[in-house]
Amino acid sequence: MFLIGVDYSAQEGNVGLAGGRLNGDSLKIEFAECPGTRADVEKKIVSRINAEKKNGGGVLIAIDAPLGWPKSLSKSLCRHKAGRAFSTPADQLFKRATDRWVRDKIKQKPLEIGADWIARTAYSALSFLLRLRNETRCAIPLAWNPKKLAEVSAIEVYPAATLKGRGFPSSTTESIIENLKEEATLRDGVDEQMRANEHIRDAVVCVLAAADFVKGEAVPPENMKLAKKEGWIWVKNLDEKPAVDLNEQAEALSAESGAANVSIHKTPGNRNRNGQITIRETQWPGNDHNAKICILECEKCKFRYGVNGSDIWERKCPNCQDGMPCSRPECPAVADGDIGDCRECRA
Repeated sequence: MFLIGVDYSAQEGNVGLAGGRLNGDSLKIEFAECPGTRADVEKKIVSRINAEKKNGGGVLIAIDAPLGWPKSLSKSLCRHKAGRAFSTPADQLFKRATDRWVRDKIKQKPLEIGADWIARTAYSALSFLLRLRNETRCAIPLAWNPKKLAEVSAIEVYPAATLKGRGFPSSTTESIIENLKEEATLRDGVDEQMRANEHIRDAVVCVLAAADFVKGEAVPPENMKLAKKEGWIWVKNLDEKPAVDLNEQAEALSAESGAANVSIHKTPGNRNRNGQITIRETQWPGNDHNAKICILECEKCKFRYGVNGSDIWERKCPNCQDGMPCSRPECPAVADGDIGDCRECRA
């Protein structure tokens, strides 16, 4: 599996990018750089994803940026009126469950997504993910179980927590490189790139965090439902081994949400929670592992597009709800830069 580490920043020129290949327990860092613009970063990632897909390989993107907001914050703001105090404690408003866990267990304090400037980085990172989805025509879901990875998926990581959780004795660049060489093979020049730029250094640590996740060594959330709402920082902790059964959690959550009832969602006439109607199932291959395309129609604007059968339950219309474009790799509309509703989907 190919692992991509992104030390994300909303500021141009400050995004670190690294890539490594994991074969069993062996990790090799193949490149590390700091491209000029976010567009350059996206172009390089898209190119790598397409190359890995062509060769039948999987890709995991580890992003150093918050990918969700505190549940308590969204609920409190919906009820809030000017001049009224909040009844929810500030720690719950401004910190996610994963932020509190990292603070308490790893002894590393993440920036508060609900209060700090990091919120703009989170907003930008989510837009970055959306552009990658559109460019690669891959769903790129957040991964929650290393044994059930999509062809291309993503996770949230935090390099400072990865270093501390793994017991690295120091956060200096030289110390990180010295300890990293005990964990992975570095291609010539990678260590010099790390010394030259802290964003590149952190991107390499993101790759290490991705390897921990794939090997099942990162600690999962105890409350998977809440984590899927707020996001989760995946970090290895030498003092706490993963004890949560991810398969049991995933099955329970899937059954609760209805996502497991794929056959029901594929039934013509089925309406998902966003008003998208299933028209028919096809034999066209999707852009996820072993997926087949189903045609959906938006009940509001009548736009038609293809989706992976397993994604029907959560899809939104690309035309009027800002949903992802048609998932069919051979869709001529998407190939022309559109979002779907081609003649073949209409047939």
